[in-house]
Amino acid sequence: MGSVIIDGGLVHYEVMGRGEPVICLHGWLGSWRYWVATMEALSSRYRVYALDMWGFGDSDKLPERCNVPNFADLVDKFMEEEGLTRATLIGHSTGGTVALKMALDRPEKVSQLVLVGAVVEGSSVSPIIGIINNPLTASAFIVGRVLGHLVIKVIAMWLSSSWQVWYQEILDDALKVTRDSSYRSMQSLRGMDLSSRIGLLDIPVLAVCGERDNIVDPRQVDLIKARVRTATVIKMKKCKHFPMLDKPDEFNKLVVNFLEGRQSL
Repeated sequence: MGSVIIDGGLVHYEVMGRGEPVICLHGWLGSWRYWVATMEALSSRYRVYALDMWGFGDSDKLPERCNVPNFADLVDKFMEEEGLTRATLIGHSTGGTVALKMALDRPEKVSQLVLVGAVVEGSSVSPIIGIINNPLTASAFIVGRVLGHLVIKVIAMWLSSSWQVWYQEILDDALKVTRDSSYRSMQSLRGMDLSSRIGLLDIPVLAVCGERDNIVDPRQVDLIKARVRTATVIKMKKCKHFPMLDKPDEFNKLVVNFLEGRQSL
């Protein structure tokens, strides 16, 4: 377990392995723990970091910092603290948007991108998330643990094809999030639109989604394929919003092959 102070706030992270740096970024209501299997798969070749972003996991609950631009700034400053001049970024959902924004704003610091169920256009997020994320509903399931268990169980079933395996982690992480952190971060994500800028990317990009993703429209990867000449796009069969949890071995093989520059993805 590691931590670093950035702009007066505590940021929790975990790290495995040795080699070129890779930074994993979780999605909304998540934490570093979603990346354990990926970290283990990469750790023989890379030094793999996984952060808890502001408001999530074991990092400080600072709702005023819970937005995509501040998350990208957090990654930038974390790299400075760790002495990392350049890294591969792997981001899921909100974390994918953060990784994408970081690559567009600070291209000299990002060597490769792996985007997993990433949001390019905020309008691609399911309207159901807007219902779940209104302040009243957020208060109800975050403050009331009994109601929280029920709501998050339904959400887990909806999010992942293998939800039974990951339910406890999804529950634990979601119940650590405050109402304001949840609401502000999702409002920021839904207001993002990076579609006009993604054509500027000139680094290798792997864009992965579950073909049955019901949180972020799977056609976001088609947009990436159409506009990013360096992009490889994979739609994983029988996967929902968490392909790295639904089919971890297949997902991790894709990532390893991509990072190693192998053509057979």
